[in-house]
Amino acid sequence: MQALTVKIRLFPDQPNVLRQLGKEYIRVVNHLTENAEQLGMFPKVTTKDVETTLPSAVCNQAIRDAKSVFRKIKKLGARPILKKPVYLVNNQNYTVSENTVAFPIVVDGKTKKTAFHAMTTKRDMELLNSIFLETADKTSTYEENTNNVDVN
Repeated sequence: MQALTVKIRLFPDQPNVLRQLGKEYIRVVNHLTENAEQLGMFPKVTTKDVETTLPSAVCNQAIRDAKSVFRKIKKLGARPILKKPVYLVNNQNYTVSENTVAFPIVVDGKTKKTAFHAMTTKRDMELLNSIFLETADKTSTYEENTNNVDVN
């Protein structure tokens, strides 16, 4: 199956929450690659081994990214220090609707799927609907079958 990139602009009520999550994600990736570089190999790591406030699905993505960075270290001979805050969610843990996007974040120590105001282009929503119709039942749209989360 071909990957689909969709541009979604977020308009969070509390942007500092997303900034903090992005910084934590980069901290985890940098920490794991630093440890791997010291060991000379990337150790077997699970989310239980990583101390972080990230949800486990996002932490798993950070572990995969750290492995990728470590492979680049071996290839290039120098360890890049990641600085740009990012927060990656995979296709299994987010929900998109016309006006919101929801993904897991940690709130008060518990993982909660949280919705943020968002804007997608009409073209991107049509792409999502067409792909959903190809993979799910042919009688409903993507928006009707996703778990929409109230932002209020």
